[in-house]
Amino acid sequence: MVSTDREALVSLFRSTGGAGWIRRDNWDTDADLATWNGVNVNVQGRVVNLDLQYNNLQGSIPPELGKLAALRALDLHGNQLIGRIPKELGGLTELKKVTFYHNNLTGRIPEELGNLTALTHLRLNRNSLEGPIPLELGNLAAVQHLSLQENQLSGDSLSISNCVVFHAMVFAPSVESPATVI
Repeated sequence: MVSTDREALVSLFRSTGGAGWIRRDNWDTDADLATWNGVNVNVQGRVVNLDLQYNNLQGSIPPELGKLAALRALDLHGNQLIGRIPKELGGLTELKKVTFYHNNLTGRIPEELGNLTALTHLRLNRNSLEGPIPLELGNLAAVQHLSLQENQLSGDSLSISNCVVFHAMVFAPSVESPATVI
């Protein structure tokens, strides 16, 4: 529903200091979502791409983004985001790319991200994420690029055994134990 998408985007705007964004054209207005900076929609008006990289977002990623059911790409890299990655993002089954690198995100990587079986790119590097790498990430059979370096992650290994095409997996120097691709 377009109204649900609008509510999710407004929640992001308000939780990340939208008034201070570098580009905020039409955000938090009644304008068509397709006219909002960084937002692309499909023919039904549902948000399919959200690209707000290097836009001075400051604050936390709201769980309401998990309501963007048609979302295929989410790029919030190069901002000043803090807090945890919402587990609700694990319900976005259309998601192909998640790019959160170069922020200040903390906490553990949600195991729910392992539900994103269409995901081809997961870039969480250059944050302050900690704890073990969730074994559920091994369910990402379509993943081609997985970047987790420059965090405080730990773990024995990560098996992505169902993966057909894999271009890059970058862990060092942040992972205390080596990860493997099986």
